[in-house]
Amino acid sequence: MYQQPIAPPAYAPQPQIAMPMAQPAPVMYCPPPVVQQAPPQQQQQQSTTVVLNQPGQNNNNDDVIGSPTFRESSVRCKCNNCRKTVFTTVEAEVGVFTWLMCTLLFICGCSTCFLCLLPFCLDRCKNIRHTCPNCQTTVGVFKRI
Repeated sequence: MYQQPIAPPAYAPQPQIAMPMAQPAPVMYCPPPVVQQAPPQQQQQQSTTVVLNQPGQNNNNDDVIGSPTFRESSVRCKCNNCRKTVFTTVEAEVGVFTWLMCTLLFICGCSTCFLCLLPFCLDRCKNIRHTCPNCQTTVGVFKRI
């Protein structure tokens, strides 16, 4: 026998609850701020002096004030030996960081192909010595460690 499908039970309508509507905030009028102006003062005249140097004259502006920061590249500084303002010449040399990197690579197993010696070929692993090009005196050294 054929049975009619049973419809779901009818739901009772829910009572509507009246919610109070939010009232917009009242708009407050604020007067514009009062700006007080200072009384006019007399303007002071400023004078500017321009000093021009002729080519070939000795300018004292070549001196470097303070100590330079030595890094990988050449810096402008005053040599303590010859007292000239120069751009230093840079030269890489083996230091503590080079040996430390070599040891670390050796421990990691890079000794089979002699890769542990790679830091001795890379300037990025070496200390940088800054020398004066005039008198070959060491002006400063940038140490990695």
